[in-house]
Amino acid sequence: MKLLASLRVAAGVLLLTAAGSASAVMITDQSAVTTGGQVFNYSFGGLSATSDAHVMTLFGRGDYTINAGSGAGETASWDLDGLISGLVHTINTLPANVVVTEHSLQDVSFSATFSVLGATMAALTSDGMINVTLTNSSGVNVISANSFLGFSLEPQAVPEPATLGLFGLGLAAIGFSRRRGQKS
Repeated sequence: MKLLASLRVAAGVLLLTAAGSASAVMITDQSAVTTGGQVFNYSFGGLSATSDAHVMTLFGRGDYTINAGSGAGETASWDLDGLISGLVHTINTLPANVVVTEHSLQDVSFSATFSVLGATMAALTSDGMINVTLTNSSGVNVISANSFLGFSLEPQAVPEPATLGLFGLGLAAIGFSRRRGQKS
């Protein structure tokens, strides 16, 4: 009976701790690629400030291969409010954060993930707005009606230290109460 009461108290504390944590930002969008060198600008307002680490995923489908004229790789780049940016290519040796699927000649889909640290998220969300710019290199051509470029920004799945600490305390309390019950 005491064990059940202890578990209820621990669950209540855990719920209060989770309710008091910072809110996370979750945004996503995508646009059709209609011409080479296309630039996409997105603005998201009304966001809560957060210092939680997030994951930025850039994804797309189209002619992200080798430019036949220059032989250079075609790329997609991204920028978050001028604070953090990156570039994705889908040829040669790929970094571990890039996954590519080839559908046909010059038609590939890709997904690339990037970490956005908590301090950067705090700076990005300090004014309640995030501006995202996605840019295709000039050699990216429209291969089919399926050509698009998009992104998502989501919280990184990392347990908070307070949650882990409460979980550990709960396990210790259960172990102590079971041990105490066995001695009686």
